[in-house]
Amino acid sequence: MEEQSVAARSPAPGLRWGWLAVSILIAMGIVGLTMLPGDVPQRHPINLIPFAVHGPALGCLIFGCADFQHALWMIIIDVVGNILVFVPFGFSLTAALRPYLKQKHTLEKIVLAGFGLSLGVELAQLAIPSRATDIDDLIFNTIGTMLGLSLWLALALTVPKRKEFDA
Repeated sequence: MEEQSVAARSPAPGLRWGWLAVSILIAMGIVGLTMLPGDVPQRHPINLIPFAVHGPALGCLIFGCADFQHALWMIIIDVVGNILVFVPFGFSLTAALRPYLKQKHTLEKIVLAGFGLSLGVELAQLAIPSRATDIDDLIFNTIGTMLGLSLWLALALTVPKRKEFDA
C-alpha cells in the first residue's frame, strides 16, 4: 500500500489554513503597529550594538540607580513588550505547520520567519524619523517567536489529542 503524505492524512486541513490566516493577520498587526509614526523624532535612530541600551537598564534594575523608574519602564516596554508581541506569531505559525513539525528544519524555519518579520519591520522603520531601528528589538522579537513555538509544543504534548482537531 502506498504511503500517504502527512498533509493527506490530516483530517482537518481547514484548521491548518485557519491557523495560517491567523499568523498572517498577526504579522499584519505587528507591521501596522510598529509602522505608526511617533510624536518625537528619535535622537539615536539606529542601534546596531546588542544590549547597548537595555544592558545598562537591566543592570540598573538589579543593582539600583538614580533613574530606576525609567529603567523599569524601558525593560517592561522594550524587552517584555517586544517579546510578547511575537509570541502569538510563533504560536499560530507552529499550529499552522503542525503536520510538518517532524520534517527536518521546520522549527528553524518558524524561528526564521519571526526573525525575517522582525528584520523587515526594523528596516522599514529606518524610513520613519520618529521610529528607531534597534538590534535588541530583533533579538527580543525572535525570542518571542521561539517562546510562541515552545508554548505550542508544550501544549501539544500535554493536551489530549482529539481526532477532529488533529490537523
